[in-house]
Amino acid sequence: LSALRRGNVHGALDMGLAPGLLPGRTTLADGGDWLRAGGWPSVPAERGLDAIGILEAAAAGKIDVLVLLGADPLADVPDAGLAARGLAGARTVIAVDRFRPGSRFANERQAPHPHNMYLYVAQAGGLGALLLALGWIGMVVLRLGRLQSGLDDPPPEGIPPVLAGSLLAGVLALLAANLLDLGLSLDTVVAWPVSLITGLLTSRAPAAARPPAPVAGPAAALVLAPLLLVYGLRPAAAEAQVQRAELLAFMASRAPDGPALMDEARATLRRAIALDPTRLRAHEHLARWLENTEDGVRAARDVLLGMIALAPDKGRGHSLLGQLYKRHALYAEAAESLGRALADNAGGLDANRDRADRIWCLTRIGRRDEAQALLAEAVRLDRGVIDRLEWKRGSDGGLYLPVIAPGQDLRLSLLQAIEDVYARNREDDVAGREVGRRFWMDTYHAFRVAGRNDRALDVLDYCEQHAPEVERHSIASERGRVAEDEGRFDEAVAHYEQAHELSGNNYFANLAAAARVRAAA
Repeated sequence: LSALRRGNVHGALDMGLAPGLLPGRTTLADGGDWLRAGGWPSVPAERGLDAIGILEAAAAGKIDVLVLLGADPLADVPDAGLAARGLAGARTVIAVDRFRPGSRFANERQAPHPHNMYLYVAQAGGLGALLLALGWIGMVVLRLGRLQSGLDDPPPEGIPPVLAGSLLAGVLALLAANLLDLGLSLDTVVAWPVSLITGLLTSRAPAAARPPAPVAGPAAALVLAPLLLVYGLRPAAAEAQVQRAELLAFMASRAPDGPALMDEARATLRRAIALDPTRLRAHEHLARWLENTEDGVRAARDVLLGMIALAPDKGRGHSLLGQLYKRHALYAEAAESLGRALADNAGGLDANRDRADRIWCLTRIGRRDEAQALLAEAVRLDRGVIDRLEWKRGSDGGLYLPVIAPGQDLRLSLLQAIEDVYARNREDDVAGREVGRRFWMDTYHAFRVAGRNDRALDVLDYCEQHAPEVERHSIASERGRVAEDEGRFDEAVAHYEQAHELSGNNYFANLAAAARVRAAA
């Protein structure tokens, strides 16, 4: 429905994104044979599943990859239990939406799966959008109230006033939303039908039908002009300056007079910040472009400190400052700034990178125990942090990070961190605290990354006995992967076939067939 919060619903239907529907809103029954005869490369053989059917299939382990395109099943589906089971049953969940980083969809114990990917869609917002929306709603409510109380005449019959009112409302709304970038994207409504309704409600009777109100227009202009200047024109002018600076920087990388263009780009960003200090992208660009100039570290630091002063509790500025310090080997300052970035639940630019860089900085200044504890916590939250660190292979085959501590031979152990996470998960489980599928499987995969398949199999054994939230077909398939990696192909085939038998998912049958081919080779 157009009124839902999802954007482009009609466009999705036009492209055939519904069961039994083909592009052009042709049904499979009516257009399938015609498309096949016309050489269409792929036409569905059957109607397919609706949203509830997809969740039921995922809950039964029959769907490997679940894509949430602007969808929040946990909130939208009436059967929340089915939604939760569906999210947990899919091997991989890819969510494309405007989830706030740090929300229940990121690094939370109830997150549905260890292999989730969250593609965060940027969105505009702010006080400007709120003022625009409230002004629009207030105008409609006021008009309805005056009509109801008899203070205003009803709209006259005839098309021209209605069209004029709707056209004016639509143009103003689109200008404010898009050109002035006030943040009201209008993605929750169809703009022109809403503006048409507004036009109907605000169309006035002929001027002769009511006494003139000469003061209303100037008074309204005096009230609205400062708001338009502060929340409309100045932000728009600042954004234009930022875009001009980005263009100048692009030209500087290709023109012979590059240094002069970069100087102009930096000056342009300073003007943008003066117009609208909340334009954070201007602070970020300016800090980066100042970094390689004379006394650039201090200048870039001052810019980022100004950005942090606007929102001291937000992680983004602290994250950028920590990265600046790290690049210039100021490890103690970097560790402090990155710690502040991680204290923000919404996160900085990249929480995994911030954790990895803070761990690295702590090893550079000899704070081994603190770094080891942070490593264990980072692995527990998201095993992806392992890939962000530059590990060294020890003589025992383990992965380590060297720690700089004069007179001491210290190092960080990946295996120790994973063992700490595994012990914590078991303690929580024994105490009756929910661990969740994601944390069990993340621990299993972390052991695999560390080269300890024996400990990874121990995790699967524990899950089979004590963690019913980890599906038995998943345990069987992961045992098959370990066996296949170690060259035990016949055993891998047996595990994959067990996974197929438990789930009915042909994906595991394909894995078994591939393992047989490798065994024969």
